[in-house]
Amino acid sequence: MTALDRDTAQARVFLDQLHAEIEILSERIEDAEARAQQAWVVDRSLAERFRAEAEAEAAALRRQRYEAQQLVDGLVVRFPAVRSVDDISQG
Repeated sequence: MTALDRDTAQARVFLDQLHAEIEILSERIEDAEARAQQAWVVDRSLAERFRAEAEAEAAALRRQRYEAQQLVDGLVVRFPAVRSVDDISQG
């Protein structure tokens, strides 16, 4: 196995981990947004505080997801062979 093959294999492992992290962050964003909505329905007097906290959490998670996606994009540019059929079909 050449050094490039090893580097590509390592990039693929990292890419898989990043995709898993992006999925987790996406789920956490959905949870935070749902909590913000639920706070409004359950108790409007406290809703603004809970909504603000949940929205701040969602914004921080979106930034983390964006950073992870930037890493994915950089890996794909550096190691085009790591791109899977699913990645290609998603554009």
